[in-house]
Amino acid sequence: MDTDLDLIHLRLKALEQQNRRLRAALCVLTIPILGILWMASLRWQGETAPPPGGSTPEVHAQRFVLLDSAGKERAVLGMGASGPFLHFLPAAESPSAAEPALVPVSLDSSGLVFSGPAGTGMAANAEGIEIASTSGRAYLKAQSLELKPAQSAAVVTLRLAPAGPTLLLQDAGGSLASIGVHSLSPAASAVAQRTGAASIVLVAPDHRILWSAPAAAHH
Repeated sequence: MDTDLDLIHLRLKALEQQNRRLRAALCVLTIPILGILWMASLRWQGETAPPPGGSTPEVHAQRFVLLDSAGKERAVLGMGASGPFLHFLPAAESPSAAEPALVPVSLDSSGLVFSGPAGTGMAANAEGIEIASTSGRAYLKAQSLELKPAQSAAVVTLRLAPAGPTLLLQDAGGSLASIGVHSLSPAASAVAQRTGAASIVLVAPDHRILWSAPAAAHH
């Protein structure tokens, strides 16, 4: 059990480092946004002079595009069906029309997404942070942490509810070890049981309680 807790501690440290890098990336993202708006304002000022004694007229647009030296789109600030968005595009073109080019960085009303190859990357929104790698996935929310290895149904869940904290360790076969507060029904006709924070419950795949310490109290 100490090994599992050490592993969770290491994963939490890794998520904290990812969170620090995410905050740094958000700061860096503001630089190109300001650059795009600054260059656009220079162009508007050059093309549209304010009338004598008047103010600069408003400019309305739905899309601003930043091109590289080869004339390819590398950043797009625009308006989509769900609202404004900012996309940073790769230098290489898509291999085929049926396989659209990957957008490495996307910022819109749904959140911030860093996309990598083979489904890897990071997504952050109001609900939390999701990190996907070749070895597995991690879900970090305000009151829970969930770790899932790749190609396996095993899962580690750490959550904090009003009743108290809970650590769940579940293997690919469905066997479960619960440490802390947890409510479970051993059978459909059985009365739900709730454990305290200082408790351990071992549950079989068919939801039978194999062992508990101390014994669960009926409610």
